[in-house]
Amino acid sequence: MNNEIQKFLSTFGEELRSKVKRLDDIIGRDHWLSVGNYKESLVRNFLRSTLPKRYEISTGFILSKNYENQLIKSKQIDILIWDSTDYSAIFRDGEFVIIPPEACRVVIEVKGNLRSSDIEKTIDSFDQLNFFLGVQYNQGYKIARFLFAFDISEEISFPDGILKKIAKTYMNSKKITIKDRSEFILHYSDKDKFTFDGIYILGKGFITTNIRSSKTNEMKIIMQSFETENKDDIYSLFETEIQSNLGKYSAGKTGFWYEDQPGLLALKSSLVYKPTQPKSIMIVPPVPIDNLYSDIDSSIVFEDSFNH
Repeated sequence: MNNEIQKFLSTFGEELRSKVKRLDDIIGRDHWLSVGNYKESLVRNFLRSTLPKRYEISTGFILSKNYENQLIKSKQIDILIWDSTDYSAIFRDGEFVIIPPEACRVVIEVKGNLRSSDIEKTIDSFDQLNFFLGVQYNQGYKIARFLFAFDISEEISFPDGILKKIAKTYMNSKKITIKDRSEFILHYSDKDKFTFDGIYILGKGFITTNIRSSKTNEMKIIMQSFETENKDDIYSLFETEIQSNLGKYSAGKTGFWYEDQPGLLALKSSLVYKPTQPKSIMIVPPVPIDNLYSDIDSSIVFEDSFNH
């Protein structure tokens, strides 16, 4: 029976790939605006068919004002998952919305063919969301951040090329320096991770982040890459992680959503994944190899993670 459930969950990824391949076969893989919009719409429709109805799946902007009465506006976001039951939209017309930050639960950037430059632009877009912590009356909220790609360009490889690009982007960011990012993480530990939550690539695998303190009390971003035996499982794993950020009792804290949906979690446990081989972990900023966390095997850590 477990095998049958796993096959069923894989059909979502199969269907998504099949629809995109059909389009690519007809018009090629040019970066036409209409093609990109179609792929974003596909993901929105897939999510809309399974996520709880209290959440709307839209595209648009997040908007508010800070303590200095200055307007804060996000870049246009491909997919906004927001709570329309308890919160009001500022503007809504079909799938397009402008919403306040407290209404938003998840943002997703969709890429047809992920390039190195897309990673930098996406992280920059995600970092802009941190400015909403300066909204007056804000009591804290967590907006989960994901990048979903249908494929990756030949110029970048999974997982090493993507992990190295992410690490370089965080280290060289001028919007939020790596030192400021570490201090913000310490200050807002329960409100915002100041990193992305996941990057999922159809047919390849996915990358997640975790925040840990080092022996010298510095905050480190631990990124880890995973792969699946059945590459069509990637979409269902992506959707599962989104579900984990929509938990009612867990207040959006990943890992406790089984309190809301134990039956669904039981079914999703049929999905199997493992760390990429031979390497799977990247640490930002780098650490001296002698200070590596005792529960992490240095043999699976990318060389760029170490100070020399």
